Amino acid sequence: MATRARRSPSPRTAPHLRVIPGGARRRATLPFAVVLVLAVFAVAALQAYLGQEGYRMSRIESELKVAEERYVLLRAQLAELSSPSSLERAAAEMGMTSDADPVFLPAPTDLPDPEVRAAPYDSKRLLTTGG
Repeated sequence: MATRARRSPSPRTAPHLRVIPGGARRRATLPFAVVLVLAVFAVAALQAYLGQEGYRMSRIESELKVAEERYVLLRAQLAELSSPSSLERAAAEMGMTSDADPVFLPAPTDLPDPEVRAAPYDSKRLLTTGG
């Protein structure tokens, strides 16, 4: 194995560079920092808005639940009040009595043609003609 001698780097001519104190780096950081701060405020505002909307939605959901319960109660009350026994009780309270011997009227069999329409009701004509 042969060992090679290290070559010393050849002297190159370095490009002519000079340092500008604080120039480009500060200008690039400032807009980024402004955007970052604005983004943080935007996220905070969005979270506050979403919190308010969540509270509003929960309040509306509770109102909806109360309204649904009231609807169910009113439907039950309607069914109770429209039952035959309830109607009979209410009629008795108003002084109505049931007839022991009801009379049933027969339905007419010679009904007019369903296509024939009655003349429209005209109150002015009745007032001027007297009938």
